[in-house]
Amino acid sequence: MKKVILMSERYENDTCWIEVEGNTAEIGLRKEAVEDAEEFVFVKLPEKDERLSGGDVCVTLESSKSTSEVESPLTGRVTENNDDVFMNPALINDSPEKSWLFRIEIEDHDELRELKD
Repeated sequence: MKKVILMSERYENDTCWIEVEGNTAEIGLRKEAVEDAEEFVFVKLPEKDERLSGGDVCVTLESSKSTSEVESPLTGRVTENNDDVFMNPALINDSPEKSWLFRIEIEDHDELRELKD
């Protein structure tokens, strides 16, 4: 029996990191995007099965002093959001590189070419 190993690829834009495995991308915030932010007290994530287009505002982050919006870097359907981050938004400040926000089924792989490796 052959064993198939899926290799993951990592991409970034100015705000997000994107970990791609097959047709699914896990999306989180880059450390540089949150290092000067106040501790987040609320996060609104996209709904499961919601369809996003690249550039759509999909995440809202609130701290005690400000509100920030995050745009989806990819087009696709949300397959899962991170309940741990929803219940404890400060995880994003504490460990942004491990605190993914949502997963999306990628519709347009050409969008990945526009992102920085």
